[in-house]
Amino acid sequence: MPELPFPLPPLPTVQQVVFVGIALLTVVGSLAVVLARNLFHSALGLVAAFFGAAGVYIIAEAEFIGVSQVLVYVGAISTLITFAIMLTRGMMFGATSPHNRQSGTAAIITSLTFIVLMALMNGINWPEASEPIVDGQ
Repeated sequence: MPELPFPLPPLPTVQQVVFVGIALLTVVGSLAVVLARNLFHSALGLVAAFFGAAGVYIIAEAEFIGVSQVLVYVGAISTLITFAIMLTRGMMFGATSPHNRQSGTAAIITSLTFIVLMALMNGINWPEASEPIVDGQ
């Protein structure tokens, strides 16, 4: 096999793969909240986004905050929102949210904000992580 002129990147770790999966769950759930025409489907997207946020907390080794996120937001707030939607009359008739005429403007402003934030984050000189302390050293 011929040698490549550039080094191959290392394979991702399991933690990185899990993080990307949880991040996708959070982003897809958040997009479902914003883009769903049915209010009940939007609430289900909110549940997915809350679970994703809890997963990010757990990966960051903040287990208490992750469990609190599940108990408070997924368990209580999402249930409250779901019952409020189900008990309103508009849901029985299949009413959907009207199309917002400002969605194009909102998409442009959101994209510009994202580009500015990414440019700012790339310009920051982030500190390097130190080596973890292992027992017995």
